[in-house]
Amino acid sequence: MSANAKRPAGKSRPQMDQLILESFKVDLSAERDAHQMLAFPGIAIQHAVRIVDNVSELSSSPAAMLDEWATDNGGTRRTGGPSSISLRSFLIVTLMHSLADEPTSLFHMARALAERLNSAQLVSVGLSPEPRDVSVWYRRLKSAHQNLMGLVEAGTAESIGADPTQVQRRIDDLMSQIVANSALLGGFLARDSSGDASLDSIFIPTARRSSTAVGGSRSSRALEAGWYHQSTDGGPVIGRGAAHSRSMRFGYEADLLSTTLGRETDASSVVVGLSLHRPGMIANAASTLLPRYEALGLPTGNLRVSKAYGSLRVEKFHRIVQAHNWKLVREYRRDELGLQDGYTSGFTRTAHGVRRDARTEVNHYVLVEGTWYLHFMPARLIDAVRLNQLDQDHPARIDNDQLAELLERRRKYQLRAIGATNDDGSQRYRLPDPEGYLAGDSITGEIIDKPRAKTVTIPGSVGIRWRQPFPYLSPEWYEALGVHDSGIRFTETDGVRHSGYTAAALALAVAAAAMNVRTIDRYMRAVGASDEGADQ
Repeated sequence: MSANAKRPAGKSRPQMDQLILESFKVDLSAERDAHQMLAFPGIAIQHAVRIVDNVSELSSSPAAMLDEWATDNGGTRRTGGPSSISLRSFLIVTLMHSLADEPTSLFHMARALAERLNSAQLVSVGLSPEPRDVSVWYRRLKSAHQNLMGLVEAGTAESIGADPTQVQRRIDDLMSQIVANSALLGGFLARDSSGDASLDSIFIPTARRSSTAVGGSRSSRALEAGWYHQSTDGGPVIGRGAAHSRSMRFGYEADLLSTTLGRETDASSVVVGLSLHRPGMIANAASTLLPRYEALGLPTGNLRVSKAYGSLRVEKFHRIVQAHNWKLVREYRRDELGLQDGYTSGFTRTAHGVRRDARTEVNHYVLVEGTWYLHFMPARLIDAVRLNQLDQDHPARIDNDQLAELLERRRKYQLRAIGATNDDGSQRYRLPDPEGYLAGDSITGEIIDKPRAKTVTIPGSVGIRWRQPFPYLSPEWYEALGVHDSGIRFTETDGVRHSGYTAAALALAVAAAAMNVRTIDRYMRAVGASDEGADQ
């Protein structure tokens, strides 16, 4: 039965419970009451307090952030009078329910405060220990929720005004602090971070659909929402006619930056940054999230991204990724396969143009699916992946076994990186052993001289969109790409509780924080078990 469905005429709630008991042999009212009377998990309360009040010098306090915003706004609220539940306490109560894997609806949380928390626990989250019934707690939670939404969305200071980008900046800051503090619990991330990360997106449905949601009035409860569709080639697709397509959904898109604990292939993943926006508006993901990661003082290594991010403009994504010392590991669209770029050594770029360097041998190199090779690598090796992606009935298509053979033959022509990437993004490479390959003109078949140079330095700007640290589809590439899943899911039913931009963002941050705490707990237990095994 849906949430809006009506009960049969003439049936009271006790009669409906009895009918359910007779039909399904389950007494829902008794089970519900028994569940509500259970003591609330103390560890969830403790973790929630630590996350909201800050746990590390590498991060800041969401509670202090809210106080600062209230001061900036002149201490005013958009709705309601002074609330007996502070915004700090509201965040803690919401977060501790998510940590305990319980609903975060206002009514459920009100019942917990009235029936399941003792006086000491109420005081620990900043609430008065005097007993109150569920309806009183519900009204106060609702007031606190409205005050939080108003604080983020409708600041009265001139610096906030009606600027939606400032609103988004505020909620991004709050989301990131909540998830960062949860990731830093116990100090495991700072100690055991692998230095690898993943950037991915998920869809967040919203309950309200509005024609003014995109570029419309700020009074819309669906601020910044839009129509979303996940294309088969990566990335969301948006459009005006989307409402008529069954594959389109209305809501928000979130960028999630996750890193891993440990270096094993099954290492645990924790979320360290979040950003919420209208579907398809992912252009600022790198500039928003990568500085937050850097501020945590964690190492940088490989950054796994989906096709949607790899297709962004170089200035908006790839240059920022490179500036923050990440190496992209990504998949390619069909039209990106094969030859992608080239470079010729032996020339020097000056203020007056490019001049020939008489002391340096002139050599040519090609970038094929993110990896540099000698330019005379046979055309069939260059086109191997593209040929494998042709339609099944295409006469030039090669099967997977042929592809594996051709990819292995590529290694004879491959340049190998030497050391770390330089500050300007350039990379030094060692040329392959000349005894391992044949050098010939791909058109005439004429034998040509092999390069005498042993190394070459290729500027970071050349092929920046496609360059990768490992050959495409190689075992090393598969291991670096991994199978990454944030583990966070929001269904259309969840959207009933997320009827606006700020509410959806808060729900996402709380869900990510709870997932982080569970991940750290599993990791801690796994490390403890392996240590015990090593001692035996």
